[in-house]
Amino acid sequence: MKSRHRWKSSLLRADTELVSYGFSGTPVLLFPSEPGKRLEWEEYGIEDVFHRQLSSGEVQFYCLEGINDQSWFDAKKHPYERGLIQESYDSYLCYEVMPFIDRRSQHSKIVVLGCKHGALQAASLALRYPKKVKRLIAIAGFFHLRYLDSVIGREGWPRGYSDNMVTMFDPYEIAARLPSNEEAPEVYLATSEGDEGWGRTSEFHEWLDRFSIGNKVNYWNGETDDPKKWLEAFKESLS
Repeated sequence: MKSRHRWKSSLLRADTELVSYGFSGTPVLLFPSEPGKRLEWEEYGIEDVFHRQLSSGEVQFYCLEGINDQSWFDAKKHPYERGLIQESYDSYLCYEVMPFIDRRSQHSKIVVLGCKHGALQAASLALRYPKKVKRLIAIAGFFHLRYLDSVIGREGWPRGYSDNMVTMFDPYEIAARLPSNEEAPEVYLATSEGDEGWGRTSEFHEWLDRFSIGNKVNYWNGETDDPKKWLEAFKESLS
């Protein structure tokens, strides 16, 4: 059920690869929690956890590499330069990855999932393209680019910094400018209780409510950086 799909991306000007699991069903695009780890979900045991759903053709997964280390989290680059890299990646997702999944899965809309740093990418993509994404699953995430310094430090990001690239890709900004008549994706948020992830998730939940974007929040007891909890939350979000 595992397949590798490689091509030369004209938008990234690099060789790229998707790893897929399953043969039919609801397509889910998964961002890794850390950059450059397209096999991360396999290492966490996603094939075992979803064995029945994958075997019966209920769901299929597409895993790709993240680029946060080259874009938003690269402290050596000016924030605007990081945004330009993100813009190329966004185009790659929109014009290469999602059409590929559409053709292969025969579904017009996908589910997008991300944990931790990957949740930022997932939320940005889902809210930017609501006609292509039916559900966003964001687990233990960070969502506000303007305050990225709270994650990587003030040496890596000027507090409150914004420009047109930040405005374009910040999930808070995107949610605020979604037209009221636009059908937003379903949003499922999850994190552990009692740590900084709880505050970030709660704030994003309240922000989505402010703009009438329907969302559900789930909190678990225990560590935030627990892949078993991530998979449990993921499985619940698809039920």
